[in-house]
Amino acid sequence: MKPAQIKLNVFILLWIGFAPLSEAAKKVLTPTLNNKKVQLKTGELKPTLYYALSKKYATVLRIGGPGEVTIFLRTKMQEDEASDSKYHLRYVLDGKIVKVKPVGSSKASKKTLVVGKSYRVSVVKKVQIIIPPGKHRLEVFSLNDERLVFSKYYFEKHVKPKWKVKQPINNMEATSLTTVESKKVLNYYRIDSENGMKIEMDENTYLRLLVRVEFKHSMFSDNEMRIQMKENGKVVYTFKVSSVRSKYVVYTEGGKLIPGTLNKIYIRVPEGKHKYEFVVADKSKTALIKASYDKLRFPTNSNVPISNP
Repeated sequence: MKPAQIKLNVFILLWIGFAPLSEAAKKVLTPTLNNKKVQLKTGELKPTLYYALSKKYATVLRIGGPGEVTIFLRTKMQEDEASDSKYHLRYVLDGKIVKVKPVGSSKASKKTLVVGKSYRVSVVKKVQIIIPPGKHRLEVFSLNDERLVFSKYYFEKHVKPKWKVKQPINNMEATSLTTVESKKVLNYYRIDSENGMKIEMDENTYLRLLVRVEFKHSMFSDNEMRIQMKENGKVVYTFKVSSVRSKYVVYTEGGKLIPGTLNKIYIRVPEGKHKYEFVVADKSKTALIKASYDKLRFPTNSNVPISNP
């Protein structure tokens, strides 16, 4: 497989489709910040709340991963309209990962009514987003300039990964950190723009990278850098990480550098066997990195593709 053909799913994965879902097995998410609310009623079922999306103001959800968020989308339609038009959905994860995805057109729903309103809504469209382990903030926006979009949110929890250490395949000397309180020793590997960490990965695996930017004693502000992920010598993804000086770990044997706070990067490895190399894109900087993986608890939902759509 050529590097240009490889599509990696980093942090999140979105898929738009019509595959049936079991809402009974999913938890309904209530936004912590939302815009206008409406009640929709389908047949003899009880009314359910939907939240209007805005282009300017986010609908915000707090989510504990890993798992999968399913967003139900319906557009506002007038009585004489048979279908709506295509539009785009924008979402932001943790203020860093920004995605804009197209949503196809829908027909007017014959079964679902808006309680107390004269207008109708479209047949539901579903958007699925993979949420990585840990606590996250998800912001959702509608980029539909023609009509109002209503949303409802479900969450299916995935089994928490049990991480196993992934050793580098190239010859690297470990750099040890010691935690200030518990005195636990943590082993990392130092990388720069010329010397990277190389690992081999099997298909359909969760890969987790722990990254700490290193500080010189003269550096006091935030230290930002780019970490490049390479395969067959070509860059397939670039991550932006940022650290401040850590108060909780120190170098076991001292030294001229100061370790930064922790960054976590999650990657869903696509099909096939892969050899990755991680290097610093900024020539004057260094970072500490280590890898771990989990294959058994990798999401196996057949409705969710492994690579990006």
